Amino acid sequence: CHGGKGSFWGHEVKHGTCSSPVVRNEYDYFLTTLNVYFKYNVTKVLNDAGYVPPNSEKYPIGGIISAIENAFHASPQIVCSKGAVE
Repeated sequence: CHGGKGSFWGHEVKHGTCSSPVVRNEYDYFLTTLNVYFKYNVTKVLNDAGYVPPNSEKYPIGGIISAIENAFHASPQIVCSKGAVE
């Protein structure tokens, strides 16, 4: 997997292999990923709290963290680099 799309998938395969033996194959990995996405749909939580991706508006990070904490009863890990959230 060198160059182009192959290098992307060559890099991504590590995520699936780290989940073994709990997730046995590619299908189960993909299915688990979808289930987690729908169970913990952060995009929906933020939209429901009024945080909709705008073209220029910025939102306070504290409000975003609170929305996630209220929905999931857990604190998110937010990483910033050079003043911007990654």
